[in-house]
Amino acid sequence: VADTHRLTVASRLMLPVRMLKSRPATARVAAFRGQAQVVMPGQPARAVTLGQALGEGARVSTGPASSLSLALTDGSVITLPSNSALRIARLRKLLITDSIDYDLALESGSVRSRVTPFRNRDDRFRLRNPIAVSAVRGTDFRSHYDAATATARAELIEGGIGILAGEVAKETRLAPEFGAVIGRAGGIAVEPLLPAPAVTSGSGVQRA
Repeated sequence: VADTHRLTVASRLMLPVRMLKSRPATARVAAFRGQAQVVMPGQPARAVTLGQALGEGARVSTGPASSLSLALTDGSVITLPSNSALRIARLRKLLITDSIDYDLALESGSVRSRVTPFRNRDDRFRLRNPIAVSAVRGTDFRSHYDAATATARAELIEGGIGILAGEVAKETRLAPEFGAVIGRAGGIAVEPLLPAPAVTSGSGVQRA
């Protein structure tokens, strides 16, 4: 806009999301076991507590044989297994559209995301790692990032996600029961997930 005091009637304005008025959302510690810690901006690491509210900038991590589940205000649940770390980059509710704007950064390890189906077409939920970004709509999926090899994986259980990696602007979409491996340079290989193991009834008795 060359002159903000001379706007043409019926003009369309494109505003960056960062300029929209918002209020903070929270992630609450829903469950944990073992070594689960949180680092708030400017504070030392502390053990999490059940029901603790976390906001933007918080970094959570798990140790060996540990896990942590976070409940978001829209009903989504984020679960970290052992030896994983995740940072809450953005966690807001946009007032003008009444939509969510979530951005989570997986720094190492794995995370499972059970995302509540969107109620608003402007809702945004992104899960990123250092080499790729997954844009989500109501879905259940797992993400992994190996810092040693700088590779990532995404596994879609149900719903849908789109993956962006490297300098390629084209989004790679996954169908349910498919996974993707993302290489250091941003290449994406899509493969079907292995079928779930068949479980038979345990009516027999095994003897030594």
